[in-house]
Amino acid sequence: METQLSSQQLSTVPQLFALATRIEGKGQYNAAKLLRAAADSVMRRSAYQHGLSTDLGGIAGDLTEAIRALRDTPVDSAISDALDRARDMIAAGQQTMLADFPDAYVCRRCGESSLGPPKTPCVTCGAWPTTFQRFLPVYWLNELDPPSAMRHLADTPKQLGTLLDGLSEKEMDRVPQAGSWSIRQAVTHIRDADGVLNTRIKLITEQQNPSLAFAPVFAWTSGAAERAPRTAEVFDQYISSRSESINRLRSLRYEDWWKTGRHEEFGTVTLLEQVSYFAAHELTHLRQIYNGRMLARA
Repeated sequence: METQLSSQQLSTVPQLFALATRIEGKGQYNAAKLLRAAADSVMRRSAYQHGLSTDLGGIAGDLTEAIRALRDTPVDSAISDALDRARDMIAAGQQTMLADFPDAYVCRRCGESSLGPPKTPCVTCGAWPTTFQRFLPVYWLNELDPPSAMRHLADTPKQLGTLLDGLSEKEMDRVPQAGSWSIRQAVTHIRDADGVLNTRIKLITEQQNPSLAFAPVFAWTSGAAERAPRTAEVFDQYISSRSESINRLRSLRYEDWWKTGRHEEFGTVTLLEQVSYFAAHELTHLRQIYNGRMLARA
């Protein structure tokens, strides 16, 4: 088990960001990117080792502490107020939607923050409002180009098949720890998600800016009332669904990738963003399945 990062190690993060900004000012962008990557790595490593609660009650308590700490910082008070509302909704099992929780923006130069897009130059450093960094709900909305998105959609079933190869149904049905998913549940979730993607491809390409209803795919797997089919059967259904998704996308004109839909959680999204989202989303679950396989083989 790795030890917690020291306060001295964490104190290097502002220095790394400050140095990156100065180096960028000299046109040394490739050196600056490494400094930003190093700063991000230090912070994520510290977060990974933090050991916060994972149950809803504990999360609500941790959010309360975080909000209290944020109110003593220069972070826009609107962000703290929004988090205050989010805490109550999360504790009640409600979904936080874009209409009530707009994207946050942060000045890349000085760190000034804003809930929603800033409309005037930065009050601290004068940076132009459109240069602020926008924080999307998930990084999966950072769109791939169409060929890359198609490659991801085609490659993931092969990687998943390799991870499942040789495992018994008993091994794939094993839950590693309370609150986590078995391999079968993770594969079921991936299959269900591709079904949502398939439906949205059809909606966006056949209708003008259609409404895309929030789909609680995570809850479908976690709260299943009855046992799903054997994992091999679920995987076959996923392969069939993915083949249909790819065939639909291959039939599109290039400009169709930028057709839009209205999502109640993420706002206006393009077809490309939705495909990028689902392509990246399922990759995050390969870790679950890989860890389950290692546990079964231990």
